[in-house]
Amino acid sequence: MITRNGYLVIYGSLTLAVLSIFFSIPWLYVFSLSFIFIFTIEAIIFYNIRKSIDKIEIERNIEEELHRLKDSKVILRVKSQREFPYIVILDCLPTGFEVIGGNIGFLGRLPKGETIITYTIRPKEIGKHVFRFLKIIAFDTLHFFYTEKTAIVESLTYCYPTTTSSNITNLIRRAQLYSEIGIRSAKKRGEGFEFYSTREYAFGDDLKRIAWHQVAKSPERKLFIIEREEDKRKEFRIFIPIFETLFEGLEGNRKIDYIAESLITFSLLTLRINTLLETIFATDKGLTSINIRTNHDLSKLIKFLGEIEMKRHSFDETKIFEEVAKMYNGSFILLITDRGLLNLKFDELEKTKKKIDLEVILLKTIDDKIFINNVLEFLKRYDNLKLNKIKYNLNKININSIVINKALLLEEITKAYNKEKMYFNEFYHGTPFY
Repeated sequence: MITRNGYLVIYGSLTLAVLSIFFSIPWLYVFSLSFIFIFTIEAIIFYNIRKSIDKIEIERNIEEELHRLKDSKVILRVKSQREFPYIVILDCLPTGFEVIGGNIGFLGRLPKGETIITYTIRPKEIGKHVFRFLKIIAFDTLHFFYTEKTAIVESLTYCYPTTTSSNITNLIRRAQLYSEIGIRSAKKRGEGFEFYSTREYAFGDDLKRIAWHQVAKSPERKLFIIEREEDKRKEFRIFIPIFETLFEGLEGNRKIDYIAESLITFSLLTLRINTLLETIFATDKGLTSINIRTNHDLSKLIKFLGEIEMKRHSFDETKIFEEVAKMYNGSFILLITDRGLLNLKFDELEKTKKKIDLEVILLKTIDDKIFINNVLEFLKRYDNLKLNKIKYNLNKININSIVINKALLLEEITKAYNKEKMYFNEFYHGTPFY
């Protein structure tokens, strides 16, 4: 393809040639022919450049596991079998990444051999991301011609949510979160974590509970099983259907990002105060339940959230809610969603309400205080209109709901937790945990 400089040389040479003939100026005619000769030589040189561009090999090295708002390096290794006089190599990033250091590509003379390009990115959105291709544009020496190529170099990476201890400290200061540590009650055998006693092994017992120290002390080497104390703690359940609308929002400020980090922070806090948390997700693969009991369970939650695909998760909303009502009959469930709930028939949701105690948090796509342009303002008003419609329909079937900005999600989860614990915990005798 011919550049603007190339067209300028062609048209200029032809114009000079016509003028030289018209005004009978021989030297001007020779001058125009020299430009045409140079243009032809550059075309021949560029023909070889165009054939060589397909032999450029590019390898991208990027960490497979990234963490939101934590910087990471990307290394591009460019291998060329010949020298290019002038070339542009540009790495095309997926959405949700910000370049904060280095050069995202290469500009200038590309030497023969290997050239390394390094730059630093800051991931801003959780989930599965694919770096798919790079743009390569090669020029001749005088920039008369150029050729363009798209190099497919796929690199798969996952961005996991992050949180800091300061989030937990702020949460404790802003809201009273009730702890069940220190509650005294009669010991009872069950499926908890605390030691109750040991007994002789019976067929069918879980081999993981064998008390090996007791076996070693037994002269007959009999097997003994550790029995645990009954766990009286009530589970706090959060249900999140992954609608495609959860991926909406400004770059780095999507609803799914706030949900993920709020869940991680709240999970850390529940581990500190010895309470039980269960997170339930609805995707195109069905229901996924993650019980938070240990730090290992928290790692499972982080892994799940970090590997969510940014796509339309197709599932039958009515069947999903029926399944949730059947599995958790008589339980309290906090539903976190957005205007994607409009896909659900509210008559069916009313049947679900009879089986479970349901409360709903509805998230706005764009916060009230943000104004960027008229288009986003229109989208904000449209979103608020749909959310208010959902809230009205929920109120008709006696389901408590609240419409909030994304930044308030963690605080609202805490309020729902306190309300549920004070309602269900008959054995609660403690004081607020600060």
